[in-house]
Amino acid sequence: MPRKAHLLIVDDEANTLASLSRAFRLAGHEATVCDNAAKALELAKAETFDLILSDVVMPERRLDAAGRTEGTGSDRAGRHDVGAGAH
Repeated sequence: MPRKAHLLIVDDEANTLASLSRAFRLAGHEATVCDNAAKALELAKAETFDLILSDVVMPERRLDAAGRTEGTGSDRAGRHDVGAGAH
């Protein structure tokens, strides 16, 4: 049986968050959702996630693939995150 993954899904669109979280939960994974990069960074510091799936274009701040928010030096080295945005 595949291992259950703990995901953080970050997007400012409520419909996208709902669709992605539902899909991953139906596949047997645990999904935490967040609607902004600043909150996502705090969650990433407080919890351990196997994968962070993030929209790369968000109104207030950007969360890059290394887990840094634009304008900060914070980094989550050693984790493998992939950000993708739909345009």
